[in-house]
Amino acid sequence: MDLIEFESLIEFQLANLSARNQHHRFEQLCVELARRRIAANIRLATGPVGAGGDGGRDGESFETDLPYEAATWFSVRATAVTTIIACSTRVDFAAKIRSDIRKIGSSTGVPSRIVFFSTQSIPFGISTALQHELGSPDRTIAIWDRSAISNALVEPDLRWIAREYLDIPAELIDSLQPVDLDWLEDEVKLIPGQPVAEVLEIALALHPVGPQPHSAEVRTLHRKYVALHLALDGLPLSNQHAYELSRQHDEVAGQLRALNTSSAEALDAYGLLN
Repeated sequence: MDLIEFESLIEFQLANLSARNQHHRFEQLCVELARRRIAANIRLATGPVGAGGDGGRDGESFETDLPYEAATWFSVRATAVTTIIACSTRVDFAAKIRSDIRKIGSSTGVPSRIVFFSTQSIPFGISTALQHELGSPDRTIAIWDRSAISNALVEPDLRWIAREYLDIPAELIDSLQPVDLDWLEDEVKLIPGQPVAEVLEIALALHPVGPQPHSAEVRTLHRKYVALHLALDGLPLSNQHAYELSRQHDEVAGQLRALNTSSAEALDAYGLLN
């Protein structure tokens, strides 16, 4: 099975959740997805199945001071922004979005961020119009439709969610082209974008191939650039992490230019420039 077929299978399974009366399973899927792509400190709300959870909320962030503390896997991905998750398998998604957001507003005041997940395919224009209609300066609205969810669940670190909540056989997932990570520590692929360069430096035991006639600042930037270069070249990154690493990669390249050196010189220092 290739990735296109796998994504189509995920979309098919999502589209059939409503017919199988599996709203609660969809809620669980969305909360697990939200924990890994939106914020780590999201929990499943309680309430009657299919009745919008508690006041329209199917999941919500819980208070934590960790984003301001040490850069652990959890703390880096936690949010201090009030975040509410709403999920629906209903065909009339626009009415459901409006209804849930009205309930959320009346039960909790004005949250900072609402993320709505739907098993329906929502045209981009309609999704954008709903976000403008329902958002405000104090409240942002994000909409993940069936296509967005499927695209996320194809990524290597999220395939287990498709297996667990969409009943996709493990052997089908295993048949996807594997990624060789023998050259990396297992923990590296679980590190989010923010501290990954420092972790990679340790995991890859980077060493220059010869003496470097540069200041300590330049040597540190060379090392960081090479770590980011190798991460982008070899890790099975999610789209979110790839974007973050690419941003850091460009920033370090700019810092090197400002110090009258270059990214090419950094790669050459570690024997990676052919």
